Parts: sequence; structure tokens; C-alpha cells
Amino acid sequence: MANGLMATPFAAGEEGNFVELNVEQRENGSIVQYGESKRTVAQRADCGGFFQPSCPKSCHVTDLNSPECDDSNGGTNTVCDNLVNDLYGNRDTKLQDKAKQLCWKNEDGSTGCCIKWTKEVKDLTKGDLIERADKIKSTCQANGISGKYNTVNIRNVCLSYCMSSGAGCKDESDFS
Repeated sequence: MANGLMATPFAAGEEGNFVELNVEQRENGSIVQYGESKRTVAQRADCGGFFQPSCPKSCHVTDLNSPECDDSNGGTNTVCDNLVNDLYGNRDTKLQDKAKQLCWKNEDGSTGCCIKWTKEVKDLTKGDLIERADKIKSTCQANGISGKYNTVNIRNVCLSYCMSSGAGCKDESDFS
């Protein structure tokens, strides 16, 4: 599989910020994990540590049945099916700790569907991504698959979660 010159699943201007972390070959394509190559902001360190007060914040999670659908940047329906089926079939597969995006890449190198989350999550598995991906896939089909949860709690990390053709996923998580 060639790297570098293929179509990439990123919004304009963010291509240089992501690198391939892992590629899993599949029939008719591959599953690719991406992580940011730029330095990310460290999590808040003035609370929650030894000899520090506990953090007063909590994650105000978006209801599972209420993804925010978008009629642009839609991922190809059959390719999103492939991606979600791979999540189900490999639910115990641990993702790279630096991963922030998981995409199905077609054999020709084009990307048809991605799941993107806005913060790194330690010990994340494909199973952690299933429920919301499946709900977006079944709910947000106006022009391909494209939807978002503004606030999700995955393994005690408050973040935003998107599924689309790979366009950007702005962090709008409600962590107050």
C-alpha cells in the first residue's frame, strides 16, 4: 500500500497535522488509525492530583439518540457500513494511544468514511466507538453519513465525536 500521495481524510488545512499510526488490511480496503503530529495541549493539572483538590468539572454528555446530523461531508454509506462492521468484528482491538481518527480506506487509497474524536483516549478499543457510530450511520443519512455528538465521555475523557467522509471535527464538548 502506498503512502503519502493518496487522498487523505482531513479538512482543508489540517493534512499536515495527522500521521498514519497503524494500518490493518481488509478485503476491499484497509482500516487506518491517524494521530496528530503537532503538540497537543496537556490536560488540566491544577486539580485531581495527589495533595490537590478534586476537579469540580463533569462531562455533560449528549444523549445517544440525539446526534447532530449534517448534510455535507457525508461518508459513503456502504463504506461506513464496512467501517462499523469492522468495529463490531474487532471490538476488543486496542487502538494506538495517540489515535484520534479511524478511517476506512478503499483499495484505490481514497477514504470513504471516518470516525474522529477530539482528544486522545488511553486504552481506547474499537468497541468504545461502536454505539455512536452505529447510531450516526442509522440516523444521519441525508447526503451520505455525516453526524456529530458534541459531548461524549469515553473512558473518562470528555470529547466531541464525529463520523463523516473525514472532514474536521471541532471540539465542542461541554465540560464545565
